[in-house]
Amino acid sequence: MRWIAESLAEQAFGCRGIAQRGLERIAYHEAGHATLALVEGLGLRSASIEPDPAVYTDWRRRDTFAPTPRQYARFFIGGFCAELQFAPKGQLLASSSYDFANARRKLGERDHWFPLLPEVNAAVASHWPLVERIAQALLERGTLTGREIEWLR
Repeated sequence: MRWIAESLAEQAFGCRGIAQRGLERIAYHEAGHATLALVEGLGLRSASIEPDPAVYTDWRRRDTFAPTPRQYARFFIGGFCAELQFAPKGQLLASSSYDFANARRKLGERDHWFPLLPEVNAAVASHWPLVERIAQALLERGTLTGREIEWLR
């Protein structure tokens, strides 16, 4: 399965020589989502960089609260902010536009995610060691369960 993620990175970043750097960026992007899910109390089912990079929350299983649209929006923006802190001058992943669209959809079409960017950047920065631990574990294992991510905390 790892070859699929490497192939995706290779396609996104051009050549095999920089495919590893692309895979690292994907891992940091997904680690940003996972970290914000923990910070926002959304819970986690899993995080993966293969075959399709994704982070799944388990908020539907929670009986105590329903997440707010702002919590969801911060979760979606977390990947972008982590990737930006990992590679500030690099080309951002195309998946960020999908994340921005989801954040805006959760907030309502008239509201925009952009005002949340400073607070999400601050949350990612203050939890950077956790982002790094999750990203490194994703690079080593490819997929992590929610419990494994909690243990990294």
